[in-house]
Amino acid sequence: MKLIIINILLLGAFFIANKPNVAKSAGKHVIKLLASRGVGTGFYVVYKDNTYLLTNNHVCEASDDGFDTVDGHVNIVAKYAEQDLCLLDSFRRTGGLQLSGNTLEPLDRVSVVGHPFGGPLTARDGRLAVRLASGDRLLLGEPVGTLYLSIVIFPGSSGSPLVDEYGKLVGVVYAGNTASGHGAWAVPKDDIIKFLETQIK
Repeated sequence: MKLIIINILLLGAFFIANKPNVAKSAGKHVIKLLASRGVGTGFYVVYKDNTYLLTNNHVCEASDDGFDTVDGHVNIVAKYAEQDLCLLDSFRRTGGLQLSGNTLEPLDRVSVVGHPFGGPLTARDGRLAVRLASGDRLLLGEPVGTLYLSIVIFPGSSGSPLVDEYGKLVGVVYAGNTASGHGAWAVPKDDIIKFLETQIK
């Protein structure tokens, strides 16, 4: 499995293509989250005609009283610690990223759009390396279904949306591979949908 991942990462690095239009269209729905003990990224997503503001649960754990954003102060609404997701106030906006109707396959192009180090909005391109199956969990220690990406991310990128080459949401980035310095983990869209389903009133 390690050899397969390494080979896919190398292929992904070779074929990476910049998608400035994707980054621009997705970026307007991405915001910086400033907390009392750190910084992260959040994004707006539309699900069943409602707009939601999402980030990672561990980003929310760094806040005592919500976040300061370009849209004003937003509060924490709900947490899904098992899949590292957190819902924030979204009443200040309508519209957001659309969920992709496609299933990601290895080597599919993806982009992470966020605020690394709390700085300006950036987009980093890569590819899906592997979607972890039940046997992979023992090897890599991450939940089944997790997306492993051939992409480099930095602190402050937690909570960034992972979008496909059409700018549609396919996941939420939650960690980089600190052991290798290359690669990142993302929560798949299926888990995002499960979380949002619990919030529909």
